[in-house]
Amino acid sequence: MECMKKNRHKLTSREKLLLSEAYHKYHRELYLYVAFQTKNAPVVEDIVSETFALACEKIRVFKKHPNQKGWLLCAAHLKTLEMYRRLREADLISVENMDEEFAADLFPYADREWKLSVRDILTEEEYLRFRRYFIWGYSLREMAFLEGITENYMSVKLSRLRKKLRDIL
Repeated sequence: MECMKKNRHKLTSREKLLLSEAYHKYHRELYLYVAFQTKNAPVVEDIVSETFALACEKIRVFKKHPNQKGWLLCAAHLKTLEMYRRLREADLISVENMDEEFAADLFPYADREWKLSVRDILTEEEYLRFRRYFIWGYSLREMAFLEGITENYMSVKLSRLRKKLRDIL
């Protein structure tokens, strides 16, 4: 087995064994973690595969790391953020251009009727905030940046949004 890297480091038998054990030990947890973040099965498989490929490429760092599970989870999280960033940069998942059909394809678990009733309850600004956070998975930091406010104030706005929905629904 060779890692896909510029200098093509050939793995030793110990490194192969370490990666194999890590795969069997942590694959399920990584899969569930990424699935919780993305809610999109094909994307989850890609991110988990890319995470283990990264572990292969960075084997010298990975094998010496005291918390290999944590390293993999952190790498998977960063790969997920990278994927969302690429999608937004490619204008495939922008707030302005995303329509309900595309959202339904990306998030088949979401109930379309419920989303429409939420749209009726919230103002346009609140609905956009709702979609960014709960459907598209923007972080507080990203949302605060987009709206030009602090993360703390964004957290307050989201709390008020949750309360409004809870009270009405």
